[in-house]
Amino acid sequence: MNERIRELWRDCVLKHTNDPMNWQMAADEFAELIVRECIDIAINASSDTNFITGISEADKRALSIAVEIRNHFGVEV
Repeated sequence: MNERIRELWRDCVLKHTNDPMNWQMAADEFAELIVRECIDIAINASSDTNFITGISEADKRALSIAVEIRNHFGVEV
C-alpha cells in the first residue's frame, strides 16, 4: 500500500474509535474515500473547457469515467 492509503485508513479508524460499530463504519468510510479519490483523479485528468473550441473528446471521456465510477459505487458527490 502507498502512504495515501495508509493515511486514509488511519484517519477513518481514529475518527470512529469511540463508536461501537467502529470497524464497520471506518471500513465503509475508507471505501468511500478511495472511490472519491478515484473520481477526483478522473475529473482532474480532464483539462479546463475552452469556451471557444469546446471540450475535447479525451476530456469528455475522462469526465464520463468519473461519472461511471460514481454510479457504479453509488457515491454521492
